[in-house]
Amino acid sequence: MTFASSIELDGENTGTPKLTVPQVLDIKRRLSDGVDFYHELATEYGVSMHTIRNIKKGHSWSWLKSESSTPPHRGRKRLTSSKVIEIRRRLAAGEGYATISEEFGVSTQTLKNIKLRHTWARLYEGDEK
Repeated sequence: MTFASSIELDGENTGTPKLTVPQVLDIKRRLSDGVDFYHELATEYGVSMHTIRNIKKGHSWSWLKSESSTPPHRGRKRLTSSKVIEIRRRLAAGEGYATISEEFGVSTQTLKNIKLRHTWARLYEGDEK
């Protein structure tokens, strides 16, 4: 799997999932019922207690409400690796944030994060697909 294709994945489709949708739903149900403790669930599913806590508190898998739930960003515009490289080229050439933001449908903060490599840090010219 290339970096460019891995950025489209989340939940159990990350390429290295530790939990599946049915497992997370079971964990959420059991925690809400008060049937199990973090350490019991962590041992059963082979994850850390921290992972179980994050599920309970909604820090991870918060979008998952039922089997048919989809991650929230599915409907939003997503940047591709080739678009990010084009954005970097245009920013380096001195083009304004407002113009690029409007064209790509992303915030100026997103553009700043791309420029500073806070996001898309591992993407370099030649990686675009």
